[in-house]
Amino acid sequence: MDNNKRYYFHGDIIEQGKYFCARCDLKVDISHYYEFVHNADDVGDEDIKRFWSMQKAGVPKGYFRPKDAENYIE
Repeated sequence: MDNNKRYYFHGDIIEQGKYFCARCDLKVDISHYYEFVHNADDVGDEDIKRFWSMQKAGVPKGYFRPKDAENYIE
């Protein structure tokens, strides 16, 4: 039995019309990304820079992320 849990990057599509926001740790509508600052390029936004650096490091042990995972931001 596989005990791995699905890992979502910031912006990953969870289901039709719903996306994962790592900053808020929520399943959100696309409009959420326009209501708040969510880009790693925004100066002074250390939380998002940390999320993006974690994503570049890969998926944590015990989790999986499909290679073909769709992401709104990428």
